[in-house]
Amino acid sequence: MAKIGEIFYVHATQRAKKLTPGHWFYHTGQCAQCAEAGKTKDGRWSVRVNFAPFDKELPENAVIFDSVEEVKQFVSEYFESPVVKVTVREFLAQADW
Repeated sequence: MAKIGEIFYVHATQRAKKLTPGHWFYHTGQCAQCAEAGKTKDGRWSVRVNFAPFDKELPENAVIFDSVEEVKQFVSEYFESPVVKVTVREFLAQADW
């Protein structure tokens, strides 16, 4: 059961149905996809933030990191909410796609 304010993180593969392959972050308190991440051509990680909390500015460009763990830490700190890894099924149930 999700706690309001948690950020669900899921890595969807090609086998996932109803979810495009990628690394997705869903803010349970805002009921919205808050970020997405992927690998760059040089093997680093890029994250795009989709909306900003009321007291923060939205990054204009993707933010680059060396690992997906760094991406999750950034998302957690940016939204001031814990990131919780979930299954595709849990992600889709919460997101109500």
